[in-house]
Amino acid sequence: MQYINSYTKYKKLQNENVEFGTSKEQAWIEVLRQKYPNIKSTNPHRKEIDYSAFDATSIENGQKFNFELKTRENINHDTYPALYMGLNKIITAKNQLKNGVRTIFFWDCADGLYCWELTENNKDDGHWFSSDDGKEYYIALGANQKIGQESANVCYIWKEFLQKYN
Repeated sequence: MQYINSYTKYKKLQNENVEFGTSKEQAWIEVLRQKYPNIKSTNPHRKEIDYSAFDATSIENGQKFNFELKTRENINHDTYPALYMGLNKIITAKNQLKNGVRTIFFWDCADGLYCWELTENNKDDGHWFSSDDGKEYYIALGANQKIGQESANVCYIWKEFLQKYN
């Protein structure tokens, strides 16, 4: 991976970003615990680098869940046409869906917590120019501009398919 900023600057910004995101994840796991009492963080020791596919998991009434929590500070859920996550998350969720594991993605935005679940009905990729085809997401280039990351393929979820959580 290449970086727009120097590697040292990138690492500093990345560490700040990870620390901020991890603290937000812990707070939202407690919120989710009301509906998913068995939820567990996949990074309970708050390691700087977490290699887990998702931020939290739970088994409720025999159903396994994965949760991915993204923080989008200073923007509302509908500021842009879509919110994104790493493409690796959607690929892993699709693979786990084959085994009956449900994956719910959350975005902590300025106007609240929003979510989207990958399901058998919405698992197909859409196209970047419109959600009119009924597809709920598309794959395109994106990057974390805040830390100077180079563009890579990410998954964008159209804002009209996001649901406010509670």
